[in-house]
Amino acid sequence: MAEVTIAPAGSSMLVGCAGYQNLKGKTEIVFDQPDEGVQSLGSATQKAPRNPEYQVDYLTQRDKYAKEFLAQADAFRFDGKLQEARAEYERVLRLDVGNARATQGLIQLQQDARHEKVLIEGERLLEQGKHDAAMERATKVLESNAKSRRGLKLKDAALDAKTDRQIAQDKARAARSILDAPVTLQFRDATLRMAFEAISKSTGVNILSDRARRGQALRFTTRP
Repeated sequence: MAEVTIAPAGSSMLVGCAGYQNLKGKTEIVFDQPDEGVQSLGSATQKAPRNPEYQVDYLTQRDKYAKEFLAQADAFRFDGKLQEARAEYERVLRLDVGNARATQGLIQLQQDARHEKVLIEGERLLEQGKHDAAMERATKVLESNAKSRRGLKLKDAALDAKTDRQIAQDKARAARSILDAPVTLQFRDATLRMAFEAISKSTGVNILSDRARRGQALRFTTRP
């Protein structure tokens, strides 16, 4: 005599609910609602924990969107958009409770908040012409967050400003050396104008004179 197994009515209802949640989750993802969709897929696995198809659907979509949200969170963080980054890390944790990268990201955001104050100070120092101090602030931040775009921007600006200052100092130093070097010229029947033109050519320094009236002293200005 054949045996007949009758499943409890409740179990079929659970399977039906799980199927509905699975279908609902897939539909929500199609309509660009990944947060709700992954939660529905997860609900299906809870109602039918032994269904491998539901498990695969859930884990595949969860990991896919967790990865996308983490990438967006990291991009916000490197751009210095700390509030937006926090929202994305928390979004990951709602999909995948205990996600190590999201948890670590939230911890790093606390450090980034302190770095933001350092960068603001560095930018103010750069405006004041204190390039070395500004570079020090940028380096401090980049040691902890090498991809900080704001830190890299401050570093580049400090380097450019320092280079411009060095070029200006080199030019001034060269001009002083020209003026300090002795020049020996011999003239014969030369006018004052001719003498100064010769000096200008010999030293590479432009000599400008104000027109003077008879009996008044001449005033000369040198330009390297």
